[in-house]
Amino acid sequence: MTADDHPPAGPFEERLWAAYRDGQRALCLSLLREADLALPITAAAAEGREAPAWATAADAGRTWVLAYTSVEAMRLSTGGAATHCRIGSMAELAAGWPDPRWGLAVNPGLPVAFMLEPGTLARLAVPTMAQDLLLEPGSGVPVVQKLLAPGDIPELLAAAEPRVSGYCHHALDV
Repeated sequence: MTADDHPPAGPFEERLWAAYRDGQRALCLSLLREADLALPITAAAAEGREAPAWATAADAGRTWVLAYTSVEAMRLSTGGAATHCRIGSMAELAAGWPDPRWGLAVNPGLPVAFMLEPGTLARLAVPTMAQDLLLEPGSGVPVVQKLLAPGDIPELLAAAEPRVSGYCHHALDV
């Protein structure tokens, strides 16, 4: 079986591959945000005889940590060389990220693959406001902050319905 005729390994890959095929990259990223990824490890690490290490690959510009959307995708992409893995979420990956210059390669070499820069990984690891509300249902509306230029403040304060657009940060993260 080649990478081109590899069937999705479950409902998650079906949704991800359909979104990828339809060019819905934002949906792909939101699906990856919630995903558990297979991270290749050695047999010795799987048996507990050594600590798991980050499986990486390098190209001319960057080192990439390897991750897969399923064990089947991992085995196909590595030609069967990777047989053991640990499972990790985006939040777990970001919490233990080995080097801020490294990117994340999801399903490298397969038709549905993503090369995520380190900043993208960090953004995917941060909980959304909806996730915050699910974790703390009675907490009310999450507070966000945005960096403003001093000259923008008088206009915002004078407006009947002030609006701010652009990237905002969770107040607890600032």
